[in-house]
Amino acid sequence: MLLVTLTYLKYLWNIPPAEHVDFYSYYENEKNGGNQDNVPFSGGLFGKGDEHPSIEGAFKYAIYLINHDKETFRNIPRLNIELDGEVQTLPLNDAFMASKKVCHLIQVRPVAMFGPRSHSLAAYVNSLCASMQIPHIEMHANALEFPDASSTSALSVNLFPEADQLGTAYRDIIRFYGWTKMLVIYSSTEGLSRVQRVLRGDLGYLVDVLLRYVNSTNMRDILKEAKEKRWRRMLVDLPVDQTTAFLKMALQQGMVDPYHHYIITNLDIESIDMEDFRHNFVNLTGFRLVDPTDPAVRKILQKMEIYEEQAGITLFNTTGSKSLPHEAALMYDSVVLLGRGLDRFFYSKKLEPYNASCDSNTTWNSGEGLYSAMMQTTGFKGLTGEVLLQHGKRLDFKLDILQLSSEGLIKAGEWRASSGITLTGKHSLKNMGNPFVNRTLVVTTLMEDPFVMEKENPTPQEKYEGFCIDLAKELSKIVGFTYKIELVPDNNYGSVKDETGEWDGMVGELIKGVSRSDWLSLL
Repeated sequence: MLLVTLTYLKYLWNIPPAEHVDFYSYYENEKNGGNQDNVPFSGGLFGKGDEHPSIEGAFKYAIYLINHDKETFRNIPRLNIELDGEVQTLPLNDAFMASKKVCHLIQVRPVAMFGPRSHSLAAYVNSLCASMQIPHIEMHANALEFPDASSTSALSVNLFPEADQLGTAYRDIIRFYGWTKMLVIYSSTEGLSRVQRVLRGDLGYLVDVLLRYVNSTNMRDILKEAKEKRWRRMLVDLPVDQTTAFLKMALQQGMVDPYHHYIITNLDIESIDMEDFRHNFVNLTGFRLVDPTDPAVRKILQKMEIYEEQAGITLFNTTGSKSLPHEAALMYDSVVLLGRGLDRFFYSKKLEPYNASCDSNTTWNSGEGLYSAMMQTTGFKGLTGEVLLQHGKRLDFKLDILQLSSEGLIKAGEWRASSGITLTGKHSLKNMGNPFVNRTLVVTTLMEDPFVMEKENPTPQEKYEGFCIDLAKELSKIVGFTYKIELVPDNNYGSVKDETGEWDGMVGELIKGVSRSDWLSLL
């Protein structure tokens, strides 16, 4: 969880700072026109081992941006205010110690709290914030998967896309592909909750669904079962590391090919190294929140790269393609939302002082006004697209639809809650895993009525007619390839030469790689 305060609140509130100097220190020189010599300390909490380091890095960078971007945040520098924060770690398995740390930081008089990811701890923090009228900002999916951890306070915000809308996105892509049967892979209670939301709506032609829980010990067995039972359409809801392991095991089982299709629900699919999979023409579909091709987003990411190097912190993925984890992007947008709210609030008001404690019934009179100012600033363009909020929840958002090609993951479309799937660019969603599309195939055959016959009035483009020729023509339209007909030189189906052990005829042509398909009279 992250707690945010202001380094200049001592001057604004005219009350002594909290005694816990190990969290915050303030140094002011009011004789020199109010200039400050700040020694900033961060204030906040993360679940121990539960947060990617990039989330903390994004938090720090967003604070840095607010303190230095005088064009976007005008009133904060005008009042000589700096935003600051402290990062602390909450033990996930020690609720008593975690609650003590939260209460300890409450005494510093935060203007907002962020997180944490743990749904049980988030519920506790949310309850505290609700009782004290302190804005509580979340950016994790767990808060949406569990009703007891969701935003119960009137001053709560969650920038993570709503679970029902994400379920609709996955459902739309399943319907788009016309799946009739599907194997669902999940590894947690949260994952099961997500896939259940997918299955609640209209799934088009899908009539056969099988759910399988996987872990590190049974993953290979599940894949073997899928291979034996010919489950070739899979919805995979796993963390990044488990998704990588799952795909590698699928490759070992010979299940990464044009006949299999995987839809990955993890929004950090770009952090998976696709080098072992991209040359196999496998159908693999995923989604992302951060669009690095957007000029505004690219500008922010470029500045973050510089900050990452100069500050020596972690922001971007170290595996797969260089990308920003979606939770880090959501943290950035969340802190910017707070900064915009504060900037708007300071236009006409000052923050009122309050002395907070977990043992008191004190409420903060400025909390509701700050929350209202935050809601009035929504609509700005962030790393995760346009940030639109209603009653503290994310409205219409955009997901990029990614497809795996021989070049790697590429953007093939977009999904919006308001408009559904939109195809973009030259890449077709339905042809990404098709190894034959836009290729010219050599069809090897031999003359035999009524399958392949010479036309009475042949042309250079059409010399033959018959059942096999008609079939080749129709398949080329469906699959998207072009072809040319070539007769086998020796007019044989194929047999082994005793002296060399080599095949002649149609089979020999295939073995030598002359043709990519053959049409037998048996068709």
